[in-house]
Amino acid sequence: MIKRFLLLFLAVTAMITSSAMTPYKEVQPYEFGLRLGPTYPLGSYKDVDNKIGINVGLDFRFNYDDTPIDFGVSLDLASIRRNRVDSQNYIRELNHTNAGITLTCNYNFKQGYKINPYAGIGLGYGGNIVASDNLNIHNSKDYNSILVTPRVGVELIYHIRFELETMISRSGFNCLNLTVGFVIGGRPRK
Repeated sequence: MIKRFLLLFLAVTAMITSSAMTPYKEVQPYEFGLRLGPTYPLGSYKDVDNKIGINVGLDFRFNYDDTPIDFGVSLDLASIRRNRVDSQNYIRELNHTNAGITLTCNYNFKQGYKINPYAGIGLGYGGNIVASDNLNIHNSKDYNSILVTPRVGVELIYHIRFELETMISRSGFNCLNLTVGFVIGGRPRK
C-alpha cells in the first residue's frame, strides 16, 4: 500500500515538474508553516510489528532574492509506534520518538505560481527516545544523531502544502512522513 502511494505521489510530482520550464516570480521574503500527518516506520527493529504514527512539524523559510531557492529551519516531531511480545507473551507498545531540528534548502520549480512543486533537503540534529507502554522511559544507546531529511512536495494556492519527507537518523528511528501543511507568507509580490 505504501509503495503504491509513494509511486503515485512521485508520478504526479514528476508530471507537475515537467512543466517547470516557466520562469519563477518574485515572492515575499519570509514563510512560516505548520504541518501534520501520518508517519510510517522504515525498516524493521528487533522483530517488532510496525504501526502508523504521527508527525508534527514547523517551518520557517527565507526566499532568496531572484532565485527559486529558499533556506530555512525546520522542527519535527515524529512518533513511530511498534508492538513487541515480551517474555510473558504480553503485547507491549513501543514508542520511538524522533525529534529534530534541521537547516533546510528547497528548490521551487514554479515559485510564485498557484501550483508550485518543490524538492529539498535538511540536515541537522536528531534526538531519539524509546518509551514503552508502561511509561518507563529508556534512552537509546546514542541519544543524539545526525538527521537528514530529503523531501518532495507541492504547494497549492500559496498556502496549502502536501509533503513527502524521509527522516533518516539511526536504525529504528527512520521514518517516512506524509504531511499536509498551511503556510503564511511567500506569496507573489505585487
